Order: sequence, then C-alpha cells, then structure tokens
Amino acid sequence: MNITESQFTAQLDGFGEHRIEIVTDLAHDGEPDAIGPALLLAMGSREAFLRNIVGDVGHGRGWLQIDDRFHRDFLSSHRGCVFGSWTATKPSALPRGLVPSLTAATRYAIELLTTTCASLATRACPRARCCASRSPPARELSSSLASSAISRDRVGARTRLNGTPRRARRRAINLQSRSNAARIASLNACS
Repeated sequence: MNITESQFTAQLDGFGEHRIEIVTDLAHDGEPDAIGPALLLAMGSREAFLRNIVGDVGHGRGWLQIDDRFHRDFLSSHRGCVFGSWTATKPSALPRGLVPSLTAATRYAIELLTTTCASLATRACPRARCCASRSPPARELSSSLASSAISRDRVGARTRLNGTPRRARRRAINLQSRSNAARIASLNACS
C-alpha cells in the first residue's frame, strides 16, 4: 500500500505535533539503537493511519496495532483508552474495544523491535548487525532521505551534531517547514 505525500501529511497533522514529539522522545530514550521515530511513525501510518483504533477484526490494538492474541500480558497490564481516544481512562487495555496509550504502545513496540534486532544480530545476518549496533550503514538509510544541505533537524534550533542536549530535541516541532521525507529523516538524525 502506497500513500501520497499529501495523505501522509494529513495523517501527521491528525496525529499532532505533541504526539510526534512524544514518539521522538521515547525513540531517543535509553541505549542507542536503530529504532527511530521515523520507523515508528511509518509503522503507525501503515497499521492504523496514525490513529489509536481497534483493527484486524478486533485483534489489532492502538496506533501500532498490537495483537491481543499474542500480547495479552502487555495489554492486561497497561491502562486502556476508548477506541479513537489517546487518554487512558480504563484499568486495562485488554477488554474488547480498548487500546493502549500512546506511551505504553510506543515503549512496547520499541522493546519488541530492539529485542528482535539484537536477536538477529547474534545470528549470521549482516544487515541486522548494523541495525543493532547503529553502525553507519543503518544511519545511511535515514540520512539518505534528506539532502545533505539540511543542517537543522525538525525540532528547530539543534544542528545534527552528536552529543546535543536532550532538551533541545524537545523544542516545538515545525511540521510545515520541510517536505515529509526531510522531516522524517531529520527525526532519525540522532538515532
């Protein structure tokens, strides 16, 4: 399934700058890995059009469509949101029609992706090794989306230099100033 840039822009606008900032912060927390906000937003776009919904005949839960048949423990141990809402008001996300919160679903997806990537890296899979180690080949993929002329990332005042304070990444996000490819690539600049 391919979507147009205008469709993706509409999804990002509906998702909201605040949620994009949350996903970005969560993706950059913890040890370095190749799980950046661009990957998470791409997954959310494909899975649920960046909406916090129930899909897959009632089994896919949330913006990342976490399947209740395989992730029961996760869903039962996290507060739930009503279909379409982002506010966790229910004691559990497991009952039919409920979805996990943005933070819980994003952290869980990052954990699953990181674990899978690390597991593949221990096997004879060269591409997975660069993913798990965050070596240059993994970073080249995200940086190839943006032109080398872009010197600032999507959060505004911070240049793409390693070691930049986390607070700078949390500044307001200007979604209208760059094309989607450049915006998404710049999210991963410090991945």
